[in-house]
Amino acid sequence: MPLVFISHSSLDHERVEREIISPLRAHGVETWYSTDSIKSASEWERQISTGLKKSDWFLIALTPRSVTSEWVWREVHWAFLKRKDRIIPVMLETCEPDDLHLGLLPLQFIDFRNEVAAAQDRLLAIWGLDKATQVEIRYHAARQALAQEDWGAAIQHLESVLRLDPAHSQAEAELNHARQYEGLAALYDAGLTYLQEKRWHEALANLREVQGIDANYADILADSIALANAELQKEEAERLYREALGACDREEWAAAVEQFEAVLKLNPSHAEAQGALSRTVQQRELAELYTVGREHLQAERWREALKSFRRLRTIDKSYKGVADLIAEADAGLEEEEVRRSERERQEREEAERQQQLATLFDGGLQHLKNERWAEALSVFRQVQDADGNYKDVSAQIERAESLLRQEREWNELERRKQEARKEAEQRRAEAVPNVKLSTATDYIGSVVVRVFGLLFVLLLIAGAFYAGALFKESIPFLASKTQSPSGSSPVNTVPPEEPFVKFESARRQVDQEPRAWLANDVGKEIVASAIQNPLDSPNAEFLYLYGRANLLTGNTDEANKAFDAAIAKSNANPTPASVTIKKEAILALAAISMRTQKDRWKALNYYEELTRPSPTPMPSKPSKRKPTPTPTPTPTRKPKFGR
Repeated sequence: MPLVFISHSSLDHERVEREIISPLRAHGVETWYSTDSIKSASEWERQISTGLKKSDWFLIALTPRSVTSEWVWREVHWAFLKRKDRIIPVMLETCEPDDLHLGLLPLQFIDFRNEVAAAQDRLLAIWGLDKATQVEIRYHAARQALAQEDWGAAIQHLESVLRLDPAHSQAEAELNHARQYEGLAALYDAGLTYLQEKRWHEALANLREVQGIDANYADILADSIALANAELQKEEAERLYREALGACDREEWAAAVEQFEAVLKLNPSHAEAQGALSRTVQQRELAELYTVGREHLQAERWREALKSFRRLRTIDKSYKGVADLIAEADAGLEEEEVRRSERERQEREEAERQQQLATLFDGGLQHLKNERWAEALSVFRQVQDADGNYKDVSAQIERAESLLRQEREWNELERRKQEARKEAEQRRAEAVPNVKLSTATDYIGSVVVRVFGLLFVLLLIAGAFYAGALFKESIPFLASKTQSPSGSSPVNTVPPEEPFVKFESARRQVDQEPRAWLANDVGKEIVASAIQNPLDSPNAEFLYLYGRANLLTGNTDEANKAFDAAIAKSNANPTPASVTIKKEAILALAAISMRTQKDRWKALNYYEELTRPSPTPMPSKPSKRKPTPTPTPTPTRKPKFGR
């Protein structure tokens, strides 16, 4: 390539470099340029002549600044003397070229003032470096490089072609092909290098990548891959073999077996691995038997431990003190048999004890059923002494004690009643004088007195009937009962029902259907007595019946209140009927107290009041009448307890 001397003003160096020097150098044209070739102005005089003499061409950059530059003027004059046929004027800016030299006027200058790219092409065309020529030259060089598989040079030439002509489709396709094969070549060369260095992993990776892109890339590609693969398997087998030996040293038999098997899979002819595998399998079995036996031994599963250790002994008698372990397991089994026998004996004794307790407990329940409270209490206490938590023995003891206490209290109550009766009889016997009629006259006189008294009573009754018949019209209440309405025939009236009979009938009705009685008669009493609560009734008989109905239906609290109210009403209005109701209410309260274990002393007080004899007044004068013998009191029936 030619060397071109660039004459310009230093004030224009940036534009000169950008628009002239860069495209020239890009196309291989060498330039001599003061900025590049001369370090300082002091060297100009010494080097300028050398630079001009080496140059084949002289290019002058015309600008208003360069035509006034003394250095440019000298260079132009030298060129017209030495390079007159190779002067290239380039018009960068409008100026007067003849200010430098008159010889510039007839020369055809290249105009860079408007279209710089076209001007650059014209400049390059001077040396045959225009775009079309360059494209053809470089594409031809690229084809030659592709034929020689010089991928780097081909890529460089094709890139130059595409820079000059981006629409060159053949250059673009061949550039991609060259780049691909440049990569393949690099991969293949690296793979071969790795093979030489015995770096099998890297070699196999590179060669397989080449094979994936182009399986026919090289004749020895498949052989190289096979070689790398075989060597890699051998290397891997050796690595696994070493690891397996290390696992054997650490007695990691399971891992060692797996590794030996992997070695033989990679290299079936590996003799050392074959022998080591059989030994390791046996050691693994021994270790498993030993481990399992030790676990059974620690868990005191003596039979299982003996089974493992005895099998271990058949394979290797001296393996880790297996004889001592078998002896230890035998001793543990013997001790376990002793404990089992003792446990079975204790279980039998406990079963017998439980049977005895069950028999005693059932006997206590039978005593309770037969109302033998003391015997039941004794039996239950025996059960409690033997086993305090046996079933509900504590509750049964409390029940028996309660029933026994109730029986004793009732007996005490009976005793006190008998004593009260005896004391009353004694007081009555002392109050009535034991007078004897000593003579018949006295006896006859008493008879006469009795006869006259009887006659007097009969006369009074007759007088009463006579007066009633005589004055019945003038007595209002007799007239209202006997006089019938005028003009009507006499009506047969039904005699009124006796109060006792009426009470007994009502009580039987309550006993038969207590709920029906509560549903019907309570509402009637509330309406009749104008009350809100049945307990506020003024009728002692209703209160008793109301309490009885509640007692029969299980409402003991309401029954208790009703009986208390009946007793209070009877005390407020003491009549023969109310006395009977009071007695019945007291007995009912006693029954409630026995059932609920509540208000016992209140019931006892009522009962003592009921059985307490009334004081008999002393006569002012001894009677001559023969005393009437006192009938023997009928003993009260002892109530049942418990149920």
